[in-house]
Amino acid sequence: MDCFAIAIVNSNTGEQGRNGAALKAALMFAAGHFLLLLVGYWIGGFFVQAFANVKAWVVLFIFFLIAVKMIRDGVRNHPQSRAFDIQNIRVVFALALAGSMDALLVGIALGLTEARAMQAATFVAIAVFLFTFSGL
Repeated sequence: MDCFAIAIVNSNTGEQGRNGAALKAALMFAAGHFLLLLVGYWIGGFFVQAFANVKAWVVLFIFFLIAVKMIRDGVRNHPQSRAFDIQNIRVVFALALAGSMDALLVGIALGLTEARAMQAATFVAIAVFLFTFSGL
């Protein structure tokens, strides 16, 4: 949902219509989530043997960390919203990377459970693309 929030904030600037910036931003966010989820799955796969006896607890702990982060971010007061220049590809890349960190942790948890990562990553990427594009 970070991608949707960033998209909504930037939709008010009027900058998204030029040069296909909305499409570029949506594609960058989707690619970031797709890639980081797969990288997390790959990293989690390395730890399967190490955490074989406690992997359910590790997955629970990772999801707990994600939940705490989401609650903390939701409770924080943001007195001023800031729009970013989505015409600048480096800014969009940095926003996509920052917004995809949760996908990395989810990928690690999926790697520990040996779930189907490609299907999950594809679904997440499509959802992120649609949310970001509709928000812009």
